[in-house]
Amino acid sequence: MESVRKDKVKKRIIASGLWIGIFIATVIVAYAITSLYFTKSQTSDFSKKQIFQFDLDTGDGALYSFDADDEWCFLGEDEGTAVNAYGNAEMTVLYPGDRTSALTNQMTMKSISNAEYAGIDDINFTITGYAMGTEYMSTIPDEAWSQCKEIGNIQ
Repeated sequence: MESVRKDKVKKRIIASGLWIGIFIATVIVAYAITSLYFTKSQTSDFSKKQIFQFDLDTGDGALYSFDADDEWCFLGEDEGTAVNAYGNAEMTVLYPGDRTSALTNQMTMKSISNAEYAGIDDINFTITGYAMGTEYMSTIPDEAWSQCKEIGNIQ
């Protein structure tokens, strides 16, 4: 009698293990299928350039200000977009593994009234970086930025 009871318990354990195994296998297959059909890979359309453009526009002029590091050259600002180049009188060439200094260590939100602040939907800013090869390119920051805009069709 006890041996029959042990056999029933064994069969229940085996059946439970089998159902748990089937459930886990189903979850893995569902995850694999979901990943295959619903995972999307995107590639940026950046090409090689060496000018960095920081778009600080929020639709209400430049909302943020910052002081750039001495190694960065300010090229201009237009409708909230500030343009800085790495280098001073001449662009600095970076080789693989080289790093620039930080453009800035601090940004400051400009003083605005509560009414102005309430009218802004998005207080985020966009930073867009461009790097450009040095072959056949100017090393003078203003000229390099003009070439970068022309090559990248940047407005």
